[in-house]
Amino acid sequence: LLTRALALHSLLPDAVESREELLVRLRTAAEDAGAMDEELGAIGALLEVIDEARRPLDVAELLVRGTLLRFSAGHEFFSEDTLRRAVTLAENAPDSWQHAYALAELAHVGIWKDDPGAPGWAARALEVALDAGNPRALSYALSANAMAALIGERPAEARSLAARAAALVDEVVPPPDVDVLVHVPGDPERAWKRGSVAPDGLARALGRLWGL
Repeated sequence: LLTRALALHSLLPDAVESREELLVRLRTAAEDAGAMDEELGAIGALLEVIDEARRPLDVAELLVRGTLLRFSAGHEFFSEDTLRRAVTLAENAPDSWQHAYALAELAHVGIWKDDPGAPGWAARALEVALDAGNPRALSYALSANAMAALIGERPAEARSLAARAAALVDEVVPPPDVDVLVHVPGDPERAWKRGSVAPDGLARALGRLWGL
């Protein structure tokens, strides 16, 4: 219904809701349903509607979420250029949760690419996220720092960070109707060489919380 409403919107000059409001509703519905391609479509349309110069934080959040969705849906690996653009946009408000969110995902990619700056980005993301109090930004920042701890050969710290991230996820995500929860890495060959990774620890921690 929302998709049809969007298609008809331009034909209704006196529409109560704006195109952006309909797109936000469509995006939220798609996210709730786990419909990644539909959410990606809504995000792409929102990026065409929103003025980047006036609302850089909104654009930054959409860029990060879109990057995550394209990876999760199997379309492409994380776009470092897109994440750097999101960080640059969010730097207009350095203490915002959007800045923490963008930094956390840039750190995530940087750790996979052995970028020496990645642990610092992760640490800054966690500092900002803790102050901002946004659960999404904080969960991604905790996961990025867990990855940094693993790479830095601090497994106990990594497990603690992953457990904190899992507790945040548990607060907002209902337990799935499954028997087993596992992490499937986007780069299996490299993950095999590196051994345990932070998302695997997050999956294990969630499994314990959910009794799986």
